[in-house]
Amino acid sequence: MVGVSFLGNNAMYAQLSYEDATPVIEQIGHLPVTQVPANIESLADPELGSEVNRVFRAISERLSPPDQHFRIAIPSEWLHCYLLTVDSTLETAEKRSFLDWESSQRLGTFASRFTARYYPLGERDESEEVLAILFPGDLPEVFLEAARSARVTVQSLEPDIFVSWNNVPKSFGTRYLIKFTDQTISVSQYKAQRFLGTGLFRYSRRKGLIQYLRGSVDNSRAKAFQTTLKGLLKGEPPKQAPVWIYGNPLPRQIRMLSQSDDHYRLVSPISGWEAAVRSGEGPDRLTECQYAEAIGITRI
Repeated sequence: MVGVSFLGNNAMYAQLSYEDATPVIEQIGHLPVTQVPANIESLADPELGSEVNRVFRAISERLSPPDQHFRIAIPSEWLHCYLLTVDSTLETAEKRSFLDWESSQRLGTFASRFTARYYPLGERDESEEVLAILFPGDLPEVFLEAARSARVTVQSLEPDIFVSWNNVPKSFGTRYLIKFTDQTISVSQYKAQRFLGTGLFRYSRRKGLIQYLRGSVDNSRAKAFQTTLKGLLKGEPPKQAPVWIYGNPLPRQIRMLSQSDDHYRLVSPISGWEAAVRSGEGPDRLTECQYAEAIGITRI
């Protein structure tokens, strides 16, 4: 199978196979993209489908052995995320109707432009917590149609907040997973196996600006995330939990901290897993974390 993610201006991919139940990464690589949007506002670009098709074809041509089974990680920058609570005693159809109504209330007049997918997070006292992921427009169908035209099969489309989590050791309590791009930072918080929330921030390296855009957390949690990020960029150790980091480009201070402070750890999708890159020696640690999503999606 092949994991594909979109990180900034690059499509990252990782080809996985098994030998006697042992995972082997046949190859990893990346290629530039020109029309894949940087944010949710530009997803209406009619060229998106043709660009995704070009990416799928280009990746297919590089694969050896040939592989037609793709799994895609969707960037947080393209999505809306909300934590919703629903009565767990309701029938499935009633739950769906209620969740659709709740999602539409959050988006208001823009609700008709989004497609919802729901992820159950657990039950407590006859209430079920659900993460709502809202895809703009027909984004899933755009990827499926591009895949059909490129003669590959999309086995799954998953948000990056779950995909990258597959590369983080599960032995810790509360921890943060932080993704950097050239314009945004996304923060997700977990406790044991439980997802607690996510937030997306606009980030300006030149101005040092960190502005909350949207996410599944309330204002107080968003401010706590923002405080964590500001401390991170100043080189301060986190007050409550270890921080796992990946993305591209990583700020210089983050690269330095990850080499000198155990509180900050780069996501290591290859070295932290019993797998080897067959073609070549594999990337160094700073480059390896860029493949967190492409490799993580193969582990779902």
